[in-house]
Amino acid sequence: MRSNSGTAAWQLLHSMGHFPANAPHTLRAARTRGQLTVEELVDRHRPSDPGIRDLFVEYIRRRGAGMDYNSVNGIAHILMETFWRTVERSTPPGAICGSPKRPTSSGKKP
Repeated sequence: MRSNSGTAAWQLLHSMGHFPANAPHTLRAARTRGQLTVEELVDRHRPSDPGIRDLFVEYIRRRGAGMDYNSVNGIAHILMETFWRTVERSTPPGAICGSPKRPTSSGKKP
């Protein structure tokens, strides 16, 4: 029977306190990942502009309300990788504006 040295190393390091207190006790638990948040779904595509990132996070959060996780994941992938990555590649650096200005009140001018 072959032992897994990674598992043994994880358990040893964990018992020695080399990981944060909230770290999983086993390597398997550390490698098992639950569902990603909307922010994580967007961030894994590394958008270059923080304002655009926030815009997509807000849009996907609103659009995905009531949808199952796989649908939200699909929307995030299509928007970020298929759509936005294409926009970034075909636009000169600096030509993409940051986050759009939003009205601070009801939209009426004083």
